Amino acid sequence: EDSLPIWGPHAVDLDPVKIGPARYAAALAHFQVHWLRGDPVVVRGVEGKYRGCWDPRAIARTMEEKSDTRMDNVVDCETGLTSELTIADFFTGFMDPKRLHRMYKIKDWPSGNDFRKTLPRHFADFVHMLPFQEYTNMVDGPLNLSTRLPEEWKPPDLGPKSYVAMGRRQEAGLGDSVTRLHQDMSDAVNVLVHTGPAHRSPLATATIVEAADEDAGGDEGAQWEIFRREDVFTLTDWLHWMWCKGSLQYQQQLRGANSPAKPPAGPRERGRPRNLQPQPPEVQTHPIHDQTNYLTNQDLAALFRDTGVRPWSFMQRLGDAVFIPAGCPHQVRNLRSCLKVAVDFVSPES
Repeated sequence: EDSLPIWGPHAVDLDPVKIGPARYAAALAHFQVHWLRGDPVVVRGVEGKYRGCWDPRAIARTMEEKSDTRMDNVVDCETGLTSELTIADFFTGFMDPKRLHRMYKIKDWPSGNDFRKTLPRHFADFVHMLPFQEYTNMVDGPLNLSTRLPEEWKPPDLGPKSYVAMGRRQEAGLGDSVTRLHQDMSDAVNVLVHTGPAHRSPLATATIVEAADEDAGGDEGAQWEIFRREDVFTLTDWLHWMWCKGSLQYQQQLRGANSPAKPPAGPRERGRPRNLQPQPPEVQTHPIHDQTNYLTNQDLAALFRDTGVRPWSFMQRLGDAVFIPAGCPHQVRNLRSCLKVAVDFVSPES
């Protein structure tokens, strides 16, 4: 009742080898109906061919071999500031949340141009698992227009890229592991290839109840909201209005976070200022393109009440490939430690 309907076929039912060319042609045509309308699609049960390929310990070893032990894109989820954590310390907290008081994320590693060189086995596995290869194959997909650019042109970095982040099940607002509301110029497909444990919510009051809750739903990785292209102008105007009033929940939390009480730094988190907090800018150039907003459940309810606009809202589980049409604003909140890989593509429909 609170979400737009979304088509979610299983990967087995989209495998040309298993279902035959006639049924696959029908499935592709059905996908194209949704894609032409600008609907997102979630393909369930996507798998690679290399077992254990996406184990975080293997990823951590590769990162340490290919990068400095301290990376400049390990980000504190609460402050948005670069952290001093090493790769080893980050993955210690990724696999055992009790080792860190705060949540962190690594975004866009490695860049798309380096992915196949740095992680050739993972690159091959990722390409193999993608549904609808006509669109998603970044090498020779016939309906991926980015593969048709002249060789002398310098193509944009369309990926693939990894998104490695911690998360917690209960929404708290400030400090949640989120990708803020934004809008991309190209189409994209995002695959959840590994899930780990969840961080304990700061709002929890009963340790036993919370521990049971955090261990539940081990395949539930992230909560998505994707908005329709035709709602962009209404959404933008409403965000401007709410921002000027100071009524967005995330915005209020940022303004009230000047000097909150903090738990003592753990052994892995010493050596960085503990009172640095993000501050909302006084003026927004654009409430979507600035990537300063995240709509909580409270905000989403207010948006629907005020405008009638509601997004596609759904859970991304382990093995889900989320197709996001170009121009659709979207946001993501991680419910537990997640390793996702995404690639952009350019379809004729978009």
